[in-house]
Amino acid sequence: THDKLLFFTNKGRVYSLTAYELRPDTSRNTRGVPLVNVIPVSDSEKVTAVIGMSPQEIRAEDSVLILATSRGKIKRIALSAIANIRPSGYNMMSLLNGDELVSVRPAGPEDSVIIVSRNGKALRFDQDEIRLYKNRGGSGVNGIKLINDDRVVSMDVGPPSASLLVISSLGFGKTTPLSRYSKKGRATQGVLTLRITRKTGPVADAQVIDDSKEVYVVSEQAQVLRTSLSEIGDMGRATQGVTIFKPNDGDAVASISCVSDLNFDADANGGNKPNGKSNGGKANGKPSKTAAAKARTEPEPEAPAEPKTNGRVNGFQSPLMDLEE
Repeated sequence: THDKLLFFTNKGRVYSLTAYELRPDTSRNTRGVPLVNVIPVSDSEKVTAVIGMSPQEIRAEDSVLILATSRGKIKRIALSAIANIRPSGYNMMSLLNGDELVSVRPAGPEDSVIIVSRNGKALRFDQDEIRLYKNRGGSGVNGIKLINDDRVVSMDVGPPSASLLVISSLGFGKTTPLSRYSKKGRATQGVLTLRITRKTGPVADAQVIDDSKEVYVVSEQAQVLRTSLSEIGDMGRATQGVTIFKPNDGDAVASISCVSDLNFDADANGGNKPNGKSNGGKANGKPSKTAAAKARTEPEPEAPAEPKTNGRVNGFQSPLMDLEE
């Protein structure tokens, strides 16, 4: 609850909030708290990345953040430069006209950087090729060379043992080990990571997965699919992948989030006690006569549905929130 939440916007600004300042929600169908009520974002700003870090991690000497923009600029900055953020926020990166911040990731000493573009290109290189900024000024350096109307959709970091999950706007995706992406020099075009066709649509998002077990796919119309990463499997680098998500007409994949296995089996009230009256009318583990008679006359209430994974495409897919006014 005392971790710092760093909110990065498309305008290159960062705002800070302590985790306990956010109201906890227990249902996926709630609207949540309007962002303008907790951080002073302007009407033209939208949050593109949220990172949670402990105060010790922020002040560590080797802690760095890597930022990437839609036009291929990239910047590496020491986290100590934003250890104390004023309420009005900080400018983290100077952006050119038409450019915006798309990805922010904390990086470890052994992590390499991979940038993925809308047209299916991916470039992997060592983070040491990026100048380390000690202060917040500067617009960064060229990260990837983009051709024609191509744009960066994602940037991530990870060790060589990790894999890259790529998904297209029409729900096609795959995982590929990072070792299959040979390291190139910074500011080059990179290699093909997803074969773009009319059937797949352009790349929507990409994320490095290391110890993650599940992926949540969120669409533009707030539909969410939860499925196991083992259902997707590793594939070649220059392939179009398999169908992970089937968006409705007019809908498209907006983003993905890979997480560790979540436990939904715990009861909301802390579980039943083994003995005593709180155990459904049981005394010492045995049902009482009153409870047995009541059970014969009253039907058992249906257990609440739990999120489940039934494999890709047919996984647990439902509205993320009620969008009606």
